Amino acid sequence: MRRPVRRLLPDAVDAVAVRAQPPGETLSEGQRGEVLLLTQQLPHLAVEGHRVQPYDPPRVEVVLRSQLPSWFQQVAELEARATEVCTFQATMIHGLLQTPAYARATLSALRRNDLDDRTAVRLARQRIFEKEEPPVFWMVISEAALYQEIGDKETMRGQLTHLLSFESDPQINIQVLPFSAGAHAGLTGSFNLYRFGSDPTIVYTEGYGSGHPTANPDTVKDCTLRYDHLRAAALSLRDSAELIRRAMEDRYGEQLA
Repeated sequence: MRRPVRRLLPDAVDAVAVRAQPPGETLSEGQRGEVLLLTQQLPHLAVEGHRVQPYDPPRVEVVLRSQLPSWFQQVAELEARATEVCTFQATMIHGLLQTPAYARATLSALRRNDLDDRTAVRLARQRIFEKEEPPVFWMVISEAALYQEIGDKETMRGQLTHLLSFESDPQINIQVLPFSAGAHAGLTGSFNLYRFGSDPTIVYTEGYGSGHPTANPDTVKDCTLRYDHLRAAALSLRDSAELIRRAMEDRYGEQLA
């Protein structure tokens, strides 16, 4: 017998699972009003006329809905269900590869309220890499993001060290688009491609306080071509790692063997 799911938006998931509920955990009165229990049976996620099957969580999970922006809820669900995530990042490290200190620094740039909770929610999205079949993640990042000092030098050293920790992981691939690439296919801005086993590819772009996922075939075709060109213009995986090491040494004073 299925447990009912409360307060679902029409044809879409009202929230996404962000952390497992430890056995015996008790929620505060304030939290209870913000919790949505997800079961293995969720409505289809609708994205511009296309229905995408939601990720099946292995167990009921707790969602602190208030800590995830409403415009981002569908995107987090797409991350959880994708078999491949391809992202181009023009200004900073993607949230799925951020360290706690880096994530906290980015989230505190404009407001500091609920900072601990908002940081925890962002980091919890990284649990998709702990699944039995995690997605392949491919990030092309502008060289500028390596030199944009978010937080302090220690924060950046930790973040770049974290990127280097994936150097031998075939599931998580990082390429740097160098300054020398000049004009490139990503000048319009950052974007993500979400690919699935049997559903259409979805493109996601983001603005200030808003996000736009779409499965429009023309948009998907255009962004897929752009991403292919970005990967071709970027440094190889090995050369990208070397550039990250040089950035750590030259800008953040970290000497690596």
